[in-house]
Amino acid sequence: MHFTHIESPLINAQNVREIEEYPLPDLDAPYRWQGKKNEVLALQNQGFAVGIGVNHIFETSWQIRGIEQFLSDLYLEYEMCEVLTERIFQIRLGMMKQAAMTGADVIHVGDDVGTQNGMMFSPEIWRKLFKPRLKKLAGAAKNLNPEVLIWYHSDGNIYDIIPDLIEIGIDILNPVQPECMDPYLLKSKYGQDLSFWGILGTQQLLPFGTPQQIRDEIRRLIDIAGKNGGLLLAPTHVLEPEVPLENIAAVIKTIEEYGVYKK
Repeated sequence: MHFTHIESPLINAQNVREIEEYPLPDLDAPYRWQGKKNEVLALQNQGFAVGIGVNHIFETSWQIRGIEQFLSDLYLEYEMCEVLTERIFQIRLGMMKQAAMTGADVIHVGDDVGTQNGMMFSPEIWRKLFKPRLKKLAGAAKNLNPEVLIWYHSDGNIYDIIPDLIEIGIDILNPVQPECMDPYLLKSKYGQDLSFWGILGTQQLLPFGTPQQIRDEIRRLIDIAGKNGGLLLAPTHVLEPEVPLENIAAVIKTIEEYGVYKK
């Protein structure tokens, strides 16, 4: 599965008015959520934990504005970023409330704000533009459904903002790419506050490792990040065609044998 971005409709916008007037879909409209509570309950009655994706603010903003243009705007035309981000946020806030009212167990939010070695833009800008909005999203969900868990996704190295994520009410961090962040460090430093979903690397181990190397690494990761709970082991991204079938089989078999918490 790949996500292909085709066009950014506001890449040539010259002023705030053009940002304000651009039509956005009513993803938070109640009619779109009719019947979802019953669907969630039906799955829960079958023994499933149910997650709903509310998804992105930053990524939706840059997809509309263009990645280069939006990143440039963060430093040169901040008001345009603020207006676009706020419009996206208001839709996500409505979606978050609707998702919480379904009784879902987990709600997914997040943005890819990390690169292999660090943040895509400064942590200070993230704290100014995105952190307050994410805090409102998490708070709105938990006000309506105190038991819901908030799952935050960002690829890459986001060490700088993990304490912020904990502060604003994030419960689960995904995907925790081991090529970018050390699972041992994260577990030892933040394991009391966060659960981890992922940590099985897809850049090197799964496509190029042997089945035995994969079995050994899964056991190591479970021992490190699964101690006392707080781990849902999974590949950190989609499995590309380079991943051999025998490696996929090794993942499944090893997790079945070694990756189940004792009841």
